[in-house]
Amino acid sequence: MKKLLFAIMAAFAFAACDKDEHQTRYQDMMCFVESIPTDDGYASATTHITAASDASALQLYVMRSPMAAGQHPRQTARIVVDKENSTAIEGTDFTLSATTFDFENSEVFRPFTIDFHDAAGKTIALELDYAYYDECPADTRKQDRLTIEIK
Repeated sequence: MKKLLFAIMAAFAFAACDKDEHQTRYQDMMCFVESIPTDDGYASATTHITAASDASALQLYVMRSPMAAGQHPRQTARIVVDKENSTAIEGTDFTLSATTFDFENSEVFRPFTIDFHDAAGKTIALELDYAYYDECPADTRKQDRLTIEIK
């Protein structure tokens, strides 16, 4: 169990909100990950994925920092399509199995699937939209975006 907790903490080790050095330093509260860590593996935040054009779906997770879970027992996150940076159209080229995630208490992972329909050669740009927190304001977040290139 200690290894699993370490793996979860490691997922946020390289991405931290920019805070004054005299204040509590929070890691990014939420990010996208490709897999749940096991006792001998790590989950790491992902910001870019290249998927094969013959892939029909991609299973991903929204991950919440355990530190955030301790400080904020209830949090909601939404996946939003960044229309400026996406060339694929939601509903036509791809669909998301879920777009809203309600985390409670110590919940850390929530799965979702992206089903590809006609997205070959296109880009899907997603971002996590969650509440503003003084500890991790939106303009200092580093791992709340994901770009998927479909080859």
